Amino acid sequence: MGVLAAAAAGLVDSTAGWLISAWIGPGRPAPGTSPGAIATTVVLVPLMAGAVGLVGAFAARLLGQRPL
Repeated sequence: MGVLAAAAAGLVDSTAGWLISAWIGPGRPAPGTSPGAIATTVVLVPLMAGAVGLVGAFAARLLGQRPL
């Protein structure tokens, strides 16, 4: 569950979060950024977040923590 939760958070962050940040101002892609670069970011952020969630879930299991 930790992996899925982290990957879902990464997906929301790389899509809706980026859109809101771009709307506010600081998250606008640099001029000339290709759609492929944006798509790569949208794919890689959830994958990296899922990997971090995997590490956290593994650590929790090693420490004997129970899910909430």
